[in-house]
Amino acid sequence: MKIFSHMFTILFTVSFAAFAGSPFLLKDINPGSENSAISNVAKVNDTLYFYGSDGTYGAEVWKSDGTPEGTCLVKDIYPGWMHSYPSSLTDVNGVLFFCAQDGINGYELWKSDGTSAGTCLVKNISPGSSGSTPESLTNVNGTLYFRANDGTNGVELWKSDGTYAGTVMVKDICSGISGSYPYNMKSVNGTLFFSANNSINGQELWRSDGTEKGTVMVKDIYTGASSSYPANLTEVNGTLFFTAEDATNGYELWKSDGTESGTAVVKNIRSGSSSASPSNLANVNGTLYFNANDGIYGVELWKSDGTHAGTIMVRDIYGGETSSSPYYLTNVNGVLFFSANDSTNGIELWKCDGDYGTVSLVKDIYPGATLSNPFNLIDAGGKLFFQANDAYGTELWQSDGTEEGTYMTGDMYAGSASSHPAYITNIENFILFSANENIHGTELWMYLLNDECADAIEIQSGEFYTNTNYGATEEIQSACGYRDYADVWYTFKPTKAGQYTITVSSDEFDTTLEVLNVCGGSVIDCNDDYDGYSDSQIILNAVKGKTYYIRVAGYDYGMGYFDLSVDAGACTEFVSSDLNGDCVVNMEDFAVMASEWLICRKVPATLCE
Repeated sequence: MKIFSHMFTILFTVSFAAFAGSPFLLKDINPGSENSAISNVAKVNDTLYFYGSDGTYGAEVWKSDGTPEGTCLVKDIYPGWMHSYPSSLTDVNGVLFFCAQDGINGYELWKSDGTSAGTCLVKNISPGSSGSTPESLTNVNGTLYFRANDGTNGVELWKSDGTYAGTVMVKDICSGISGSYPYNMKSVNGTLFFSANNSINGQELWRSDGTEKGTVMVKDIYTGASSSYPANLTEVNGTLFFTAEDATNGYELWKSDGTESGTAVVKNIRSGSSSASPSNLANVNGTLYFNANDGIYGVELWKSDGTHAGTIMVRDIYGGETSSSPYYLTNVNGVLFFSANDSTNGIELWKCDGDYGTVSLVKDIYPGATLSNPFNLIDAGGKLFFQANDAYGTELWQSDGTEEGTYMTGDMYAGSASSHPAYITNIENFILFSANENIHGTELWMYLLNDECADAIEIQSGEFYTNTNYGATEEIQSACGYRDYADVWYTFKPTKAGQYTITVSSDEFDTTLEVLNVCGGSVIDCNDDYDGYSDSQIILNAVKGKTYYIRVAGYDYGMGYFDLSVDAGACTEFVSSDLNGDCVVNMEDFAVMASEWLICRKVPATLCE
């Protein structure tokens, strides 16, 4: 667990008090008004890794667990003020892989377990200081694939298991120094798909099982030396969808099962040799959504089930031949969110319900024809977070898909100027991102997802959650009289009636725990210090299918990381004579029996004919 002093907790409490329910600066990495240059982010085991600079060590790998003290330099790879320029940060089974230079070996493949000692060069693929420049790092079932240049074979496909001996070239696809330049890598059912040029067939679709023999061209789509340029590789229910062109159809939507015969154009959306140029492919509950131009309605929203007949335009949002240009297609719990222009409201946030296919404007964020231009859409905790522009500049927004539930989380750069939030990443029950509020430069910021009861996160029985209440604000004080503040919220909906033990434990602060019947409703039970100090526990007699609200808070403004669990206890199965499903046989069950008896003098009433 992460240990912090009581004094730090007090200071941190004061620092964010002015940002109640809003994003707050987590750490000024590069002190003062200078930028920390955050970029190239990757989430590994609920830790954010990123490219950053504190003004002393140059651009290096940093990490954050969502606390100021847990936001730190991983290693000074290129010693001193020089830059290692880490890039392509990629998670492979809990190990961070990336590319960097140390001033000796050139730009090569590195790995890290999050410690300085565990951050090391994997292999100097191109001997000397020239560098192999690894790119397109891709995780395929725990093996890292990438492209690199060893100085002899050109840019080719490589793989690594994280060891020196296990970092090898998969195949010299284009013999000699020229290189096949593999890119657009995508894992589908444990097979790597990518595009490459063998100098004979042009840039075409390939696949690999990690062996030289098993690395083959799937199909010469644009026959001969011409290239089909496969791109936008997207997996939907085990099928690879992508865009490519051949000599007949132009640049259109294709699909592949990994075989030559199973690789075919889905539909020639724009008739003839002109191109529909599909892009922004997104999988929404097994249906592929994308934008395309059929030459009649402009660039609009389309969907496909992989068949010719099932590939259709969803809606002509702009109307006529002008394009609405749907972009940033993002799936959030089966709802497709995207930006589009309907000619009336400018570029705004839209959604398409995956179940019903209903397309609608979510909100005219910047009223009128002025565009809010939503972009960088991500799913975090079942809600959409994105950047958008209104009279307050470009700031962080969130949406639950309703107009009233779409709002700016906070005006970080006060006034009409923009904080330009970027690299939004969901870590546990919060998001981390970079922003500039015109005091500290572009730095690391944090926003709690469940600071309010209305934003409670659903948890399941038998699961173990490590969360934080750093940055949380007091919404209500305990009805049990505790001096508890900085609360975060959860919901629990049991699938069986019975007793459930809800436990909160922390090595960092004194926790309190409450269970409510509804958000803002009556307190069912509360607890503080069931173990004599920092842990809290409640035994809940739960009704099947009912939603309970769980409030975790810190005594006397205590904040830190905590572990939360809900464990099934006694009576999660059928209890004889328990007619109302609350796991307890009492007078309430007698009342149920009496009411059913009055129907037809039989219990249960379902026995009545």
